[in-house]
Amino acid sequence: MNKFLAFAKEQTGLLFFLIPVAAFVEISVATLLQLITDAASGKAHMSYGWLLLLVGSYVIVDAVFYFWSSYAKVKWQNTISASVRLSLLRTYLTSSKLAGDETESQHD
Repeated sequence: MNKFLAFAKEQTGLLFFLIPVAAFVEISVATLLQLITDAASGKAHMSYGWLLLLVGSYVIVDAVFYFWSSYAKVKWQNTISASVRLSLLRTYLTSSKLAGDETESQHD
């Protein structure tokens, strides 16, 4: 597993930061819903304008983190698969058996 992660070290580090932050943003919707409920019932003294601004900001932040984490995951997977593919091709193409040395000796 470490060999595969070595192909995308920088992106792996970014994902280790990004995934927990994106999870925190997704989980914070419960707090936002509680605030909406409290404002509607009169427990929280917040105007609907501020509440609308807060909900709109949350939607934007959530969308940005969702897009960013989805993009980073796909880019990470593609980087690793492309690097593994390139490594395998280099290994196989530089191998003497696959380069044609064995077939030439059989024809002599």
